[in-house]
Amino acid sequence: MERLAIYLPCIIAAIGASVTLRLQPGERARIAGAAFSGAAGIVGALLFISAGIAPWEPFGASAASHLRDCGLDGLNSVLLVLCPALSAAVLMAIPRAMVRPRDVAETLINLSSTLGFLVAKNPLLLLLFWVGTAWPLRAQAARSGNRVFAATLNIVVFVSAIPLAIALAGAAYFTWQAGGDPFTVAAFSTPAGMSWVSAFLWIMALLPVFMRMGVFPFHGWIILSLESAPGPVVISTVASPAGAFALARLTLQLFPDLAAEMAFALITLSAVTAVYGAILALCQYDLRSMIGYMLISSMGFAASGLFSLDRSGMSGAFLHEIAMLLGFTGLLLMVFSVQARTGAADIRRLGGLVRGAPRMATGFLLLSLAVSGFPGGAAFVSEDLMMQGLIGQHPTAMLLLLMAGAMNGVTLFRGWKRTFLGCSAPGAWHGGRVSDLTPRERWTSIVLTTLLVTGGLVPGPALTIREGVVNVLRNIHSTQTVSHPSSASRTVTRGKENLHERSSR
Repeated sequence: MERLAIYLPCIIAAIGASVTLRLQPGERARIAGAAFSGAAGIVGALLFISAGIAPWEPFGASAASHLRDCGLDGLNSVLLVLCPALSAAVLMAIPRAMVRPRDVAETLINLSSTLGFLVAKNPLLLLLFWVGTAWPLRAQAARSGNRVFAATLNIVVFVSAIPLAIALAGAAYFTWQAGGDPFTVAAFSTPAGMSWVSAFLWIMALLPVFMRMGVFPFHGWIILSLESAPGPVVISTVASPAGAFALARLTLQLFPDLAAEMAFALITLSAVTAVYGAILALCQYDLRSMIGYMLISSMGFAASGLFSLDRSGMSGAFLHEIAMLLGFTGLLLMVFSVQARTGAADIRRLGGLVRGAPRMATGFLLLSLAVSGFPGGAAFVSEDLMMQGLIGQHPTAMLLLLMAGAMNGVTLFRGWKRTFLGCSAPGAWHGGRVSDLTPRERWTSIVLTTLLVTGGLVPGPALTIREGVVNVLRNIHSTQTVSHPSSASRTVTRGKENLHERSSR
């Protein structure tokens, strides 16, 4: 019964996908899909409450921690509530022209796969759910007739699945060799140190995670998807917690030696991703590409915080993940609302929309401020924590992230100003007179903005929930650093020894 209860949100979403596919017209499917998403979220909230709100450890200290193939912990518990709630919000607030029964069903398939991936401990189920999180968008790409889009999503699905399968199979083999249980990720063990086997498995686990998060140079699919397939499925796929969750669950927890040894290179790559995404976002005229590159930049922020292996840095990264899910879901909904009303997402063809849609302009501005790290929002707290985690050992990366954050703020203000203020673009048919947000769209933006502000003013609960996860990851890496000191620490130790010898002479 415990196993059924933990997988119940996943099952509810899967049943909803089957039901909504048979409903006509699209409005009935949309309402039914939102209802099934809400039901999955309610069950997730009950699981969250039943497990207790004390700080959990990964796959430990929970009511279902003894199960081999699934479990609740501080890393997945809050997402079991947040993901279905965001899915329901997307289905209710997305413009009607972008919703068909098949879109609703594929959004629920994505939700079901994401929820399954969050709670699964069995490596085979993990791999299956990992593929399922991107499969609906791949199906849309195959139907689009765009060969580049279809080929790109095939790479995202299959090329990211094969390395992950190799990494999980290798970890299962070494666990079996050590006498452990090879059918639960909670018991996985990998070779210690920097052997070529452990390095190969680590790279195999890291590649699909970087691809799903959009870390440079694996970011192109996000922009192409936003431009080619606007709708609920693309929002659920690109604004997904799967990548950051896999980074913490698989790479940091299973390969602590390598994560500590390569921390500098990984943080540098993540910071470069943040700056690269911010620069390209600043150069865009298409609102979809603008938000897409900002999302890539934000993923660089989160990866930098996690790879810092610092308590403040990792706590900030986990909070940043939640803030970005809320913020970018709201911004993409706003962008698609503008596109549905004007037929354009290019800011050169927009302008003056505030005259007909003042609520839309206000909602876009508030979400932009919250996402860009304006004081009072959850993103401000998360970025501050990540800067604290990086300033001691990685000051250069911290400066790069500060530059990226400033550019992202300028980008969002530029996009808002060119879209909503001033005069209408020459030749624009709407003349600035477009319909304002519907009640569903308006209340969705209000709720998302309120959650972001609440997370900034009262961040304690969100940080406390994952405090156990941060402690366990810190303990793992502290233990490994003592047993297998990194090259940097060995260099410092040798330098001190040489200085002591010269002083003695």
